[in-house]
Amino acid sequence: MSHKIKPYLWDILSAGNEILTFTTGKSLADYKSDRLLQLAMERCFITIGEAMVRIRIGYPDEFAKLPEAQRVVNFRNVLTHNYDAISDEDVWNIIQVHLAPLLHQVQTLLDRIKP
Repeated sequence: MSHKIKPYLWDILSAGNEILTFTTGKSLADYKSDRLLQLAMERCFITIGEAMVRIRIGYPDEFAKLPEAQRVVNFRNVLTHNYDAISDEDVWNIIQVHLAPLLHQVQTLLDRIKP
C-alpha cells in the first residue's frame, strides 16, 4: 500500500476523533440544542467523506477494504448537497453506532502501511 494514502487516513481519524471528543458526555437533546456542535459535526463528517472520495479515486483497492466507505461518501454528499434531508437523529445515530467501527477499520489500514 502506498504511503501517499496516509494523509487521507489521518484526516479521517482526526475528524472522527474530534467528533467523538466533542460529543463525549452529550445526549441527543444536547446535540439538538447546540447549533455550534451540529455545524462542527457536519463539517467533520464532510471532511471524512471527502477523504474517502480521494481514497476511492486514488486507492480503489484500499477503498474496497472499508465496508462502509461508499455509505460514508453518500452521507457526505447528502450533507453537502441535500443538507435539509438530514435529521439530527440521523447524525446522532451515525456518531453513536457507526463512527467507532469506521475509525477502527481506518486505523487497521493505516497500521498495515509499512514505515
